[in-house]
Order: sequence, then structure tokens, then C-alpha cells
Amino acid sequence: MKTKTTEVQLGNTHFIIEYETSETATETAYDKVKNLILSHSKDAEKLSVKTRLSA
Repeated sequence: MKTKTTEVQLGNTHFIIEYETSETATETAYDKVKNLILSHSKDAEKLSVKTRLSA
């Protein structure tokens, strides 16, 4: 695994983000989260009433 660090300043707050990436990954973090959301969006029992009404 490869460790990376990113620093961001928002106003008076300084954030230091440390994360690891796999050199053998086949999808991006964005794609992973998107696929997780889409795979669970079809399960109406786990969705709230508000979410089902807006879908």
C-alpha cells in the first residue's frame, strides 16, 4: 500500500488527511462508493420513507 498525505486549510482550520492507496486497485474510490450506493438503492426495505418518496 502507498501512503499519501494532503493538507487543506479552510478558514482558520487546518486539515491533514492521510490515506492509503492500493497499487492493485481496479476501481477508484469514487466508483467504489457509487457502486455501493447503487447496489443498495434497489433494496426498498433499507431506505427511509423520505428517500423512497423522492426516488
